[in-house]
Amino acid sequence: METDEESWRRAGLDQFDTAQPPGPSDEKSKAYLEKLFAEQIDGRELLVNNSRWGNFRTRRTHRWHSGNVVLLGDAAHTAHFSVGSGTKMAMEDAVALADSLLGHRDDLPSALEAYEAARRPSVEKIQNSARPSLSWWEHFGRYHDAFEPTQFAFHFISRSIGKERIARRDPGFVDQVVRDWRATHDGHLPLDTPLQLGEREFTGRSLTGADLAALRTEEDLWLTAPDSEDRLPQIYDQLADALTGDTPPELVAVQGGIPLTRSLLAEQARLVHGVPALIMEDGLDEDRAETLLLSGRADLVGREQT
Repeated sequence: METDEESWRRAGLDQFDTAQPPGPSDEKSKAYLEKLFAEQIDGRELLVNNSRWGNFRTRRTHRWHSGNVVLLGDAAHTAHFSVGSGTKMAMEDAVALADSLLGHRDDLPSALEAYEAARRPSVEKIQNSARPSLSWWEHFGRYHDAFEPTQFAFHFISRSIGKERIARRDPGFVDQVVRDWRATHDGHLPLDTPLQLGEREFTGRSLTGADLAALRTEEDLWLTAPDSEDRLPQIYDQLADALTGDTPPELVAVQGGIPLTRSLLAEQARLVHGVPALIMEDGLDEDRAETLLLSGRADLVGREQT
């Protein structure tokens, strides 16, 4: 069971002592969830297995070795919080370490450097793929309130893959997502849907060149997303201040940063403050553009022409 912190506290689940071994606290959570999801589980019981509430944190070790001591597995890095794979990653670390030691039999420092260099990219890829999933659960209350069920599901699935890959798995589902969009936008396809911003009208949702130049006015707020989430609260405050001023912007345009921080900043504008949002991305293609629009992460998408 996963939920956002606000819902968890409102349900009183924070009153359970998660520091204790399985017992009364575990049984309280079990009883609460069995009642909450009674219809979905047909009145059956849930199974518990030291089922503690907790927050996942991504941990990265600055260096994986010192002298003749080397770290691998959980000692060096966390895994994916929902997929797991901690044991698999530890075994892969061990294989890479063994290969490096064999390849540098007479040079231990070089062997350990080679081991770390070989494994870091794969580990970071898994950790980076976990972050959008974790962020989704931290904010899913706002998505539940803002989106209809089909878009809500598409937003969830598209946190790590695009529309085309989702369609290969379930073309009927993606067709429904597009039909829902067209039903609420006078039959227009996502990229061809007009958008009115004050006195300005755009004939489509993907902007380049002159259309982007028209947005760089006093009516619009341009924000640069950070490279990490820990700086987002400061920019959220900047956004809130701008939107409560005498002349609030008609559009919030988000550039820079990484895909996750750009999306979170755009969603803060459109879902929390009700202001349309533009996401700028280098190398934006049609699949990525449609995914951002259909998922409700942005109202407009753009890229600078090269």
